[in-house]
Amino acid sequence: MKSLENFKKEMIIDKRDIISKTRSFTEFTLNTIGWILWFFLIRPLVLLTIWYIAYRFFKYHMFTLEGIQNPGFFGIGAGTVLLIFLTMFGWNRYNLWRFRGLDRRKTRGNASAAEIAKHHKITEEQAEKLRNAQTLNIFFEKDDYIRIELQDGTKFEALYSPLGLSSRKEN
Repeated sequence: MKSLENFKKEMIIDKRDIISKTRSFTEFTLNTIGWILWFFLIRPLVLLTIWYIAYRFFKYHMFTLEGIQNPGFFGIGAGTVLLIFLTMFGWNRYNLWRFRGLDRRKTRGNASAAEIAKHHKITEEQAEKLRNAQTLNIFFEKDDYIRIELQDGTKFEALYSPLGLSSRKEN
């Protein structure tokens, strides 16, 4: 396993200002060319391949295995497709009736500095500094704790427990 020292190096993605304009332009150009090739060349080839395989499958089952001479085969296939369609259509209508006009994405509201401080085990002063900070660096160093460095040089540790499931005992 890699040591913590390997992760303390600053990554180039964090310092876009040290990337040369030539490299940035080259990356953008190659990315654009890749997407154009995907959209106009590779994607159509994949779709043509899938259509060809489907055609061969259909031809084999309908003509080689003489499925076209069995009308019951079409009834079973059509019934299956119709059943799937009606099930999905019914489920769609049920959800439309049940959730019409409801916004299930509810906000939790804004947390006060006291609530932030209590949750992350920091002081209210530090929580207020976090709220007003324009730039801060967060380092994940210990199990449930993070080190935070603000642009003014202030450093402190805070509890990091995304779902409030800390493995450390609460004070």
